[in-house]
Amino acid sequence: MDGVRIKVVSHFALIYEYSKIELRILAIFDTRQNPSKLDQIIKKV
Repeated sequence: MDGVRIKVVSHFALIYEYSKIELRILAIFDTRQNPSKLDQIIKKV
């Protein structure tokens, strides 16, 4: 998961990675959900 970042905006966490030529959105997570769901999402990435 090198280069993967998380940006929290309001009630959402944006999980992404980027390089010089592209930005790849890996997941958008509603932070009002159970945090264990986020663990499951991150493990899939």
